[in-house]
Amino acid sequence: MKNHKISLLILLALFLITISSINVQAAGCTVDADCDDTLFCNGAEICFKNNCEPGIDPCPGEGCEEEKDVCIPALLPDGTICTGNPECQSGYCRADYSSPLKYCAASSVACVHDGDQFANFDYGPDCAVVGGGGIVGQRWMCLAGVWRYDSCGTQPGTCTDTCTLDTELNACSNGVPRATCDVGGAGSIPTNVDDLEYCDGGSILSCSVI
Repeated sequence: MKNHKISLLILLALFLITISSINVQAAGCTVDADCDDTLFCNGAEICFKNNCEPGIDPCPGEGCEEEKDVCIPALLPDGTICTGNPECQSGYCRADYSSPLKYCAASSVACVHDGDQFANFDYGPDCAVVGGGGIVGQRWMCLAGVWRYDSCGTQPGTCTDTCTLDTELNACSNGVPRATCDVGGAGSIPTNVDDLEYCDGGSILSCSVI
């Protein structure tokens, strides 16, 4: 009788273990594939200790297209360096520099260097995006392909051209040695550290407002 009870207890224990194993498999997982919900944009789910864990975002900081299982790059705001129009929120990626550098802008009209603009200081509010030091709507000049704030004031004709038509940017007509002044997108242009002026296109321009 005693042996019979022991046998029943053993059978009961085996039954409970079997039931427990079945329940774990039914409610949980054994491999990652058991957790796959076939969706791309919520990441690949994993199986951890018989439980399904959510996947990691496959497109951090970007959009996601479920139908094609691809990430969509986030659109760049104006003033951000870009390589093509589709990257920009505004739809325009343009180059205002003499270098290949481009940036997103609200307008497709690029700033083109024109020697006459040094004297006329044409208005160019749409170009006041990158590398400028003024306020949109103020007078700007085009320097090396980039619109700059009018260093000679708000009225045209206030500049006194005392530079010769030297091709070198490191000296005005007085030959004063120049230090280096960073003018943003146009690169570094030599300037006099005392008067913060430099020669370009036969005109003295100020580096202090750039």
